[in-house]
Amino acid sequence: METQNIKYYLYIFLGVFLLAILYYILAQGVSFQYNTAQFIWSTLILAITVGVLYNLWRTTLTFGGIIGKGLRMIGLGIVFLSVEALDRVAVAFTDSGIVSSLVSYNMTTVVHNSIFVVGLFFVAVGYIRLSSAGKN
Repeated sequence: METQNIKYYLYIFLGVFLLAILYYILAQGVSFQYNTAQFIWSTLILAITVGVLYNLWRTTLTFGGIIGKGLRMIGLGIVFLSVEALDRVAVAFTDSGIVSSLVSYNMTTVVHNSIFVVGLFFVAVGYIRLSSAGKN
C-alpha cells in the first residue's frame, strides 16, 4: 500500500513539474530547436533513466520493508542527480542539454539547481528511512 502512495505522489509531482515547464515554454513563445546530436543525447538519457528506474524498483522489491523503501528513495535521488549531472556535461561540451532546450538561457541554472535539490531531497528521505530501520 505504501508503494502505491509513493508512486501516486511521484506521478503528481512529475506531472505538475512538466506542466509548469510546458506552461512556461508556451507563455514565453520559445520555439524548440533540436538538432540531431541533441535528440540522440536526450534519447540516451531517457533510456538510461527508464532502465535504471525499472531495475531499481524491481531490485528493491526483494528487500521489502523499511530497508527496501529507503534504498528505493536513495536510488531515485541518485537518478535525479545523475540526470542533472549528465545534462550539465552536455551543456558544457555541446551547448545542447535537455534543460537548455526547454527553458530560456536565464532560467537554465535555476532549473538545474531545482533538479539537484529534488535529488538531494529523495536521498535524504531514503537515509531517514534507513535510519528508522536501525531504531527498530
